[in-house]
Amino acid sequence: FIQLTKLFRENGFSVMLIGEGDNKPGIRWSDKISLETLVGLISFSRIFVGNDSGPAHIAGALGIPTVSIFGPTHPALGFTPRGRYVTYVSAELECSPCTIHGKGKCKFKTRKCFDMITPEQVFEKAIKIYEKSKQ
Repeated sequence: FIQLTKLFRENGFSVMLIGEGDNKPGIRWSDKISLETLVGLISFSRIFVGNDSGPAHIAGALGIPTVSIFGPTHPALGFTPRGRYVTYVSAELECSPCTIHGKGKCKFKTRKCFDMITPEQVFEKAIKIYEKSKQ
């Protein structure tokens, strides 16, 4: 997410990171915030980018332009966030999904499904869905 954060900042967006880790640029929030606080933080977003997880569903439900990044799960399973301004990025690997909903344990040493998705791909999708929301 660090390179993606840089792309957003270079294009005039402020960045808030929610979760744990050493993600440097932007405002970092702990993952120990309440659901109410999380919803409040997301509601102030112009764009939301995140993994295929609960916060992406919250953003989509709030009408925030949302990009959900799918790795080992697959969008066809129906886990994509819902909303008018929601899209996703997926590597679309033949072995996907490799979760309990698919073919079992990943056969690669690294999560190739995440490694194949570039920050530029995600940023492009985010800007497109953001611009669509402004029409």
